[in-house]
Amino acid sequence: MESGKQGFLRTYNGETWKFINSTSDFTEVNNYSSFQFLNIDDGFAFANYKTSPTTYSLALVKTTNGGEHWSSIMASSSIMDYYFVNAQYGWVILSNGTILKTLDYGATWGEQNSSASSILSDVYFVDENIGWITGFYGMLLRTTNGGLLWNSITLPGYTDVDFYSVKFFDALTGYMVGRRSGEGLVFKTNDGGITWNDITPINLTTTYLYGNQFVVKGPSEVYLLDYDNKIFRTGDAGYSWQIINYPSANLSNSSLTVVNSSRMYVQANGILYTKTGGVTSVEEMKDIPVPADFTLYQNYPNPFNPETKIRYSIPAGSESKLVNLKIFDLLGNEIITLLNQTQSHGTYEVTFDAGNFSSGVYFYQLKAGKYEESKKMILLR
Repeated sequence: MESGKQGFLRTYNGETWKFINSTSDFTEVNNYSSFQFLNIDDGFAFANYKTSPTTYSLALVKTTNGGEHWSSIMASSSIMDYYFVNAQYGWVILSNGTILKTLDYGATWGEQNSSASSILSDVYFVDENIGWITGFYGMLLRTTNGGLLWNSITLPGYTDVDFYSVKFFDALTGYMVGRRSGEGLVFKTNDGGITWNDITPINLTTTYLYGNQFVVKGPSEVYLLDYDNKIFRTGDAGYSWQIINYPSANLSNSSLTVVNSSRMYVQANGILYTKTGGVTSVEEMKDIPVPADFTLYQNYPNPFNPETKIRYSIPAGSESKLVNLKIFDLLGNEIITLLNQTQSHGTYEVTFDAGNFSSGVYFYQLKAGKYEESKKMILLR
């Protein structure tokens, strides 16, 4: 950002972005991050502001006019995270284990008692009473009375894990991410955080998962941003994971935003977005006779650039099957999972967009029950 210039990018449709020249309580802001907007006008963010020609510090700021002006409500380099359930009630956690709460829009803050003895990393509330805080060395806190009392929760076998972020869909169903010995981890709870299960994808390569790389969209729908140019998605609470590839990018300060299963954004030295889930569209072909056997057809067109259609049939009279459709490169490396869902008998057509892949020979493989078949296709750029 240019010296003396303050602002951020804003969009109303996800495709066109406008730079907003904003003002603030500070002479110069290097950047804004960790946005939380409650509506189109009221929001909060971190401001990295200049304190001297060579030094910067951090402040929690708020806006009531869509980001045109930002007012400081707390300035401290020790702020780790914040969360507001509405414009009035919010919490801030500091690196030394301090928990602060405001009841008056950030005008004043009161300290809350806790058993925190390590660095705190993330705070999340589903309403004015029920919330959670994560920290290093297995630290997990839970409150059911707005923070008047914080209870410590221990995950047996995971007391050496640094928990980085926690998010809940409702008061019972939540997810948490962390790291142990260079290994990224994902957990799920169904009882409000009392007990947790490890649901980490077996082929997750990232060693860190932070709050801005981790999205919960439903009780069973979660997205993870992997450093290997992949997004992991589950629609069944972690029992299976779909891989969505995206173009190579500098991920040193990346974040993931998910509007729905089709529209996603990756901020990685720029903004990458997809309107098709990064993968496919799937249509059932209503007027085509269903064969008596499983059938995988040749893709068309072939060769193709960048889209092709893959058609397959599930025979009449068969029970619903878990259908898995994957793409492999010439060396047999799996590069993307197009489909992993239960389907009944019928003929289906999948549109595969290979706009993010290089020219070459690829194979597509269909699995459904005991049936398995592969075919070759050619991408010509």
